[in-house]
Amino acid sequence: DLSGRLTASDVPWAARFPTDPVARTALGINTSAADVVYAAVENAKAAGTWEGILATIPLRHPSQLYEGLLEGVVLMGVLWAIVGLARRTGWRLPRGSFFAFFLIGYASARGFVELYRQPDVQFTGPNDPIGYVLGTLTMGQLLSLGIGLVGVGVLAAARMGKGPGGPTQAEKAEAEAAALEEAKKKRRKKLSLVAGCSLTLCLLLLLL
Repeated sequence: DLSGRLTASDVPWAARFPTDPVARTALGINTSAADVVYAAVENAKAAGTWEGILATIPLRHPSQLYEGLLEGVVLMGVLWAIVGLARRTGWRLPRGSFFAFFLIGYASARGFVELYRQPDVQFTGPNDPIGYVLGTLTMGQLLSLGIGLVGVGVLAAARMGKGPGGPTQAEKAEAEAAALEEAKKKRRKKLSLVAGCSLTLCLLLLLL
C-alpha cells in the first residue's frame, strides 16, 4: 500500500519507511518490493550504514494505521452499535440497510484517510504534487465518493420499502411465545378430549 504524506517532526506518531524513495536511493535499489527492500536494509545494518540512511528518510503519516483503525476498528464498532441499538429498541432494519451503512462508513473513512495518504504517482505532476483528478478530489477520494453514493442509493431503496427486513429479536420472541401458547392450548384440548372419552367409557361400563 502507498505510504503516508510527508509530515513535520512534531507529529509524535510520524514514521520513517524503508520503502521511501529516499531510502531506496540510498540503499541502491529501484524497487519497493518488501523482500528486496528489507534484504537491502539488513545488508546496510551489517555494513553499519543504516543509521545514517535512516536519518535522511523523511517523516510520513502512518496512513496504513489510520486506514486499519478507521476502516476496521471504528467502522466495526459503529456497525455493531447500530445492530445493538436495533435489538434493544426493536427497530426493524430494512433489508439492505446494514450493507448501506457499511458502504457509507467505509467511504467516509477511506475519504478521510486519503487526506494523509501519498497520492498515486501517475496522477501527480510538477504543477500538481497532490494528484487531483476532479477538482480538489484525488482518485482515492473520487472512488470513495462513488462508493458512498452507492451506499446512499441502497439505503434510500431500503427505506422506500423495497425488500423489508426480517423480524427483529423482539418480534421473534413474541412469535415464539405465541406459538408456545398455541401448543399449550392444543395439548389442553387433547387432554380434555381424552378425559371426556375415559369418563364416558367408565359410565358405560357401570351401566352394563
